[in-house]
Amino acid sequence: MAAKDGVDLLLFPCGQFGNQELKTDVEIKKFVAKQGLGDKPNVHVITKGDVIGGKAHPAWKLFYEETNSFESHQQPSWNFQGKFIIGKTGEVRRVPRGGNVAQIIDELLAQ
Repeated sequence: MAAKDGVDLLLFPCGQFGNQELKTDVEIKKFVAKQGLGDKPNVHVITKGDVIGGKAHPAWKLFYEETNSFESHQQPSWNFQGKFIIGKTGEVRRVPRGGNVAQIIDELLAQ
């Protein structure tokens, strides 16, 4: 992942999808490091937790509320399906299935 000024990546490990995620935060961080992202100052691994349901991480609750994803039943049903991008102004945008994350980031950085 190439670093872009003003872009941070927040990773929210979750075991809610077939329990495919690694078991502990230590294992998850080691995996992220093995992928070449562990030493990047703009990559942040959040503590493993839920992203759907009543115990969803507060940030995910905010993302859902800001994008009306609860009402439109657009909660992720697979680990890599839920993606949100927050622009410089604080606007939260949900990345649609098959959406081009890099393109959306470039659009937001150009604003």
